[in-house]
Amino acid sequence: MSTNKTQHYHLNQWEAEDKVLRAEFNQDNAKLDSAMAQAAQERAELRSAIPKIVTGTYQGNGAASQTIPLGFAPKAVLTMTQSGLMYSPNSSGYMFGGLALPGHSASHRYRRSISSPYEYYPGVEVTDTGFTVYETRIGEYAGVSCNSADTTYHYLAIG
Repeated sequence: MSTNKTQHYHLNQWEAEDKVLRAEFNQDNAKLDSAMAQAAQERAELRSAIPKIVTGTYQGNGAASQTIPLGFAPKAVLTMTQSGLMYSPNSSGYMFGGLALPGHSASHRYRRSISSPYEYYPGVEVTDTGFTVYETRIGEYAGVSCNSADTTYHYLAIG
């Protein structure tokens, strides 16, 4: 039987004259296994609490929409053209990017005449695995251009 114990985990510490018992080794192994499992769980919880921040680029393809996979559900996505453009107020305006949140797309607000109601056209939407960008011609001088062919866009995603 061990005479001494370690300070933190109370593991057995044998002196030369102590009789070594298998049960004490098994108890020590069980304590170590439990402490290591708890430490692994705490590391996993800490890792999941740290927000993922991803930056990158995508190439517009001119299609009505394009989904950009990130491998996680972002809490926010900010997109813009390579030159930093998100909106151009020419005439009725063109949208080139913006900030999208889950359930809240970055969208272009447009009305066809003073007396007509506003309509909303999505430009960027958050998905469960990334985000989707759109290309929509609204009027002669207005549109959503978040997926224009041969245009490089930058994004910042926070998960």
